[in-house]
Amino acid sequence: SFTSDSNLFPIEATGMVKLGMLYAGVGAGYYIFDSSPDVDNNFGFYGLGGIDIGLKSFSIFGEAKWTSLSTELKDVDPDFESGDVDADGWSVNIGAMFDVPGM
Repeated sequence: SFTSDSNLFPIEATGMVKLGMLYAGVGAGYYIFDSSPDVDNNFGFYGLGGIDIGLKSFSIFGEAKWTSLSTELKDVDPDFESGDVDADGWSVNIGAMFDVPGM
């Protein structure tokens, strides 16, 4: 049996285009892994799309994001065929942003 405990810390930059309430973007990031077993930190890329609905003093948003990220396990056990890690995946974000008067 194989178990893993992982945390991921992304540092990302995005270029975005907004058309009314809809937006889309592409970006790149450097992804720092804190995991057991050890995993190499690596660069990845992503695309996202979403909607931002502005109301009087706040807005609500929702977006979907696909991230392409692969890396390798450090100190691979010879019993494993490969130390490759495929960390591709979807994420979904929803939230609200509030205006602070005078800022």
